[in-house]
Amino acid sequence: MATVLGMLYTDAPIHPPTLQNLVTHAVDRSFFNSIFIDRDTSTNDTVAIFANGAPGGLPIASLDKPDAQAMQDVLTSFTQDLAQVVVRVRVINTASFPDAKAITSSIARSPPMKTALYGKDAK
Repeated sequence: MATVLGMLYTDAPIHPPTLQNLVTHAVDRSFFNSIFIDRDTSTNDTVAIFANGAPGGLPIASLDKPDAQAMQDVLTSFTQDLAQVVVRVRVINTASFPDAKAITSSIARSPPMKTALYGKDAK
């Protein structure tokens, strides 16, 4: 079993509830919640984000603001890149994100696929 710890830091001035919504969406889209080793996920898997607002300015307080969308795009892209350092499965031409997630999870959990990739006994 492995534990995945993702620590993200930003200087963006952003309200904590808004940041929580943004990081939750980003983590879901990045498949961090789908990483597992030997058919198990760790109970200690964590992605945390810290924002200190050091530059000052008006804080991002609402998801419907352009700054919030820009932050969402950056967070999602970054968490996708970070998750793919651990594992990468690509599925294209699915009808929806939930369909792609289900297919990807099925491939990643497949013992024959792990055997093909790592050349070891699937058990």
